[in-house]
Amino acid sequence: MRLYLLPLLASVLSGVSAIFEKLSVVTLSPLTVLTLRYALMLPVLVVALVASGGHRELRTIDPRTLGTIVLPAAMALGSLTLYFTALKGDLVSRVFPLTELGPLVAFAIAALFLGEPWSAQRLLGTAFIIAGVYLIR
Repeated sequence: MRLYLLPLLASVLSGVSAIFEKLSVVTLSPLTVLTLRYALMLPVLVVALVASGGHRELRTIDPRTLGTIVLPAAMALGSLTLYFTALKGDLVSRVFPLTELGPLVAFAIAALFLGEPWSAQRLLGTAFIIAGVYLIR
């Protein structure tokens, strides 16, 4: 149950935050909003890291692992910059679903590069995502 509950809660939070993100870019630039967003997150993350003891892992990070952290962080920043810029100029109900093509990309790359299994059910789910995005455009 928890396997499904956590991603579903993440989706709810993501959907609700899209509304506030749209409201924030009405009067501010996407870059200003992103900068404030991450500046506000950093102290909370540092406190959580120290409180959980995770800060001890920082000394053990090898270059490859660091690369697997830095590269997607740069991609996420680029993705969010594009998303906030699109959000500033269009309807949240049109922009947000387009960002949900991520599962399609992740599905294909995970199958090709990580050897994750393909199945008719997963392909059908991916097709439904594409159809849904097409229908709301």
